[in-house]
Amino acid sequence: GSYEIFDYPGGYTNLGEGEAYARVRVEELQSAHLRGQATGRARGLAPGYLFTLERHPSASQNREYLVVAAHYQFSDNDYEAASGSSSHVLRIRVETHPSDQPFRAQRLTPRPQTMGPDTATVTGPKGQEIYTDEYGRVKVSFPWNRYCSKDENSSCWIRVSHPWAGSSFG
Repeated sequence: GSYEIFDYPGGYTNLGEGEAYARVRVEELQSAHLRGQATGRARGLAPGYLFTLERHPSASQNREYLVVAAHYQFSDNDYEAASGSSSHVLRIRVETHPSDQPFRAQRLTPRPQTMGPDTATVTGPKGQEIYTDEYGRVKVSFPWNRYCSKDENSSCWIRVSHPWAGSSFG
């Protein structure tokens, strides 16, 4: 199947930059689906390290992995040991990624938001230059909305901003 991601605005000025950006985004989304988890007591695992999994019941899982995150749990049960012997426990949970696949970390930058006025094209029925309702509101088409009909059905009624509009409109 196909899956579409649409980022507006793209933030690039030529097609080559856009294609490179799109490739990185696809690799980022694919990385999230390839991620796995493992638990154990191996002390030498840390983010950025490689290890080879062996003797897994599913032979397809026996391969080399990149550690992309590690969570350590250390326990010192000296106070609980009744027999006088100390019991130190290390548990580790790692998040892994197959080393033969490109790895891209998830973006940490928040999704862009419009923090003020936005531009749009006023729309309406063909043959009618100005299309408003009884309150002077208009319908618009935003440049990022690729599926907009660009006619009187393009949006809900939107107030037009005017400096003299008063507290109820604008």
